Amino acid sequence: MSQHPDIPKDFQENVIRLLDGNMTDEEFALFNETLSSNPSWAPHYLNALADYMAITKMGHVLPVPQDAQHRVPYSAQDLIRLLDLETTLPEPLAQFKFEPNIPEEERKRRIEIYAKEQLESFLRQQHPPVSTSRMPNPSWSLDRWLDQGIANTVKTIQTGLRFLKFATVAGIAALFLGFVGLVAYSNRTVAQVVETVEARWSSPLSDQAKLRPRRLRLEEGFARIRLNRGSEIILQAPTTIELKNSNKIHLENGWLTAQVPLQAHGFTVETPWSKVVDYGTEFGLITGNEFDTQVHVLKGDVGLQSSSGANPTMQHLLAGQGASQDRRGRTTLSNLTGHTRLFVRELPSNTELGFPGKRLNLADIVGGGNGFGTGLPGQGLNPSTGQIAITPQVLNAPSKGFISTNASIFVDGVFIPDASLGTQIISSTGLDFEGCPDTSGLCLETIRYGASQHVSPFQFAPVQLGNDVQDPNHPCIGIHANAGITFDLGKIRSAMSDVSLSHFSTYCGFPSHETSYPVKVWVLIDGQAQFAQELSADSTAEPHEIRVKLQSSQRFLTLAVTTTTQYDQTSMAIFDQPILTLSN
Repeated sequence: MSQHPDIPKDFQENVIRLLDGNMTDEEFALFNETLSSNPSWAPHYLNALADYMAITKMGHVLPVPQDAQHRVPYSAQDLIRLLDLETTLPEPLAQFKFEPNIPEEERKRRIEIYAKEQLESFLRQQHPPVSTSRMPNPSWSLDRWLDQGIANTVKTIQTGLRFLKFATVAGIAALFLGFVGLVAYSNRTVAQVVETVEARWSSPLSDQAKLRPRRLRLEEGFARIRLNRGSEIILQAPTTIELKNSNKIHLENGWLTAQVPLQAHGFTVETPWSKVVDYGTEFGLITGNEFDTQVHVLKGDVGLQSSSGANPTMQHLLAGQGASQDRRGRTTLSNLTGHTRLFVRELPSNTELGFPGKRLNLADIVGGGNGFGTGLPGQGLNPSTGQIAITPQVLNAPSKGFISTNASIFVDGVFIPDASLGTQIISSTGLDFEGCPDTSGLCLETIRYGASQHVSPFQFAPVQLGNDVQDPNHPCIGIHANAGITFDLGKIRSAMSDVSLSHFSTYCGFPSHETSYPVKVWVLIDGQAQFAQELSADSTAEPHEIRVKLQSSQRFLTLAVTTTTQYDQTSMAIFDQPILTLSN
């Protein structure tokens, strides 16, 4: 079927659509109107009809003139008659010259043959056979390249948008689920307050409170907390911890004692410098801003590991062993001889003189305690050796100068004062005891938690200051002439972070019986005398109240008793209720 350049391309395409049966009624009406308005296009249309008539029987698709009453005004016979008119016969049918005597059936047969040939030719033009040989690539076209690029871009954008929508929805769902999980996780309870004694927290906390992972600061008193895995910890103020989970805590500073059952094997306490892993035991732990981490194993065994260094090793400690570890990871091992009473293992039934966060009892420290009621009355220190004396002892020992001791972490050392031997050193840093008198250089008895007198070779009788009866609320330090003890205020501050020492106070005097020989009582701060008073032998003399204000730069507090005359078992002084007042 030939193309006619004068006929619009869309009209030619509509003819093909009509012959293929792809035209709707509405489109046919529009096509009919167009053809009626352009009669010069009719030969092209008739030519197409003639080509398809024999095999498609398309006589019914002839356009209907606008003034016709029926859709099919022409029959197939009318079409054949039109083809006989040579003047109107379109190409390529003009080659047919039918003789008048040729039967009508023969004419139809010839037209059908011709139409079939024309149809096959047309189909070959529209759908050329595919060659099995490799065809050369079509020449490059900018339009085709742009169209393909745009199509690919649109497809990519659509795919990306679908993925973005899916990812956005999935992300929102994940965020929501994560938020819900985080809220649930952060609000889970990991421990519970079991018991307290005069506890004051930095943030209000009720008794028996269930605890979520959080930071806790106990400013005064004691508290027992049970973690969900079964471990129990006793906190002694001032202490700050952070509950990590049901079997792990962080000790920022302060004191704790842990009792760990078998089901809580692996209970872990982290400190700023170390990590302590428990293997089913009981242990005590101290740490502070400037204080080495100290662990004392009371039962079982634990592992101690430094938090510094590339490959820190785990140091295993057994019952009766202790260790200290500084911020550089250096570890010093020790035994717990005389140190077993340093940690609170049971909460006190009542408030004693030493109270965490308020008052520190120096007599309790002399007895091997931590200053809050764990010391042993009657226990003390030998001023000539620095060793622990579990019970009172008669010494009559000579001076050996200043003796450093590890009997207590808060006691720097002891000494027997005697200036006749030269400069009297009273601290591990070499401080000089200014004003120290010449003495006999001998000490009769140990420095003790509590006061007693030697009344026979194997018997000691308790004594008290004035008419006071010895009880936990009136602890005292008994010092016979000649002896002295120095406390390390710096270590006390370090072990009790964020707490200051405001002042030292005590009541000092003779026991309540007649005294044969006078003694002189000394209170020194960093070697400087803050109180120096000779006690009269008069049994009716009132005790002296001593109160010394402390500065943050001052480190050593020294108590001493001297005599320059003959002495006996009565030559002693009592420091009643010797306390350091603490303040936040």
